[in-house]
Amino acid sequence: FHLSITNPLDVPVLVSLAATPIRREMLALLIQLITGLAVIALTVEAGMFETYAVPGLMLNAYFAFTFQGHPFPYSVSIGVFHCVAFLLVGAYLGVGAPLLFQLFLLGSAMAMACAGTYLLEGGVRDQFADRRLIADLHQQIDRLFHQFLSPDVARLLLERPDRAGLGGEVVETSVLFADLRGYTSYAEGK
Repeated sequence: FHLSITNPLDVPVLVSLAATPIRREMLALLIQLITGLAVIALTVEAGMFETYAVPGLMLNAYFAFTFQGHPFPYSVSIGVFHCVAFLLVGAYLGVGAPLLFQLFLLGSAMAMACAGTYLLEGGVRDQFADRRLIADLHQQIDRLFHQFLSPDVARLLLERPDRAGLGGEVVETSVLFADLRGYTSYAEGK
């Protein structure tokens, strides 16, 4: 007997649907919207819409924004979809006055989650720009080193920056002074 558990994303249809990054994001968005509807349907079916729909949708959105990392526009569409679906079902069920307060709580939570997503994306953009700036500075330093120093010295200083300090090294060396007989008069004659 052999039991194999396959990853649902290994199914050829899902693999073809998620072939590109934009398709994966759209598929994740669709799954998020379906799970929001499932939360509403389950709370209606259990007869606990007023009690558990808002916390269930908040939890669903928390997972979407935290673990799936939707971009800001998708986060806004998820938040709006959850609020509209909650309002329509609540109005259909005749929840009454508590519906507006619960909608306010849900809308506030979604707005804060979207704001967090926006700030997080801004941080990622700033980090990307900083990394590009650092890479450009490294290229400039490399160019300057190779422009004013021999390739061996530039390579040594880039590999071992501690060798760039003033003071040098004390080493034993031998020096040979040599003179060729008659070279001075020969050089003067030329």
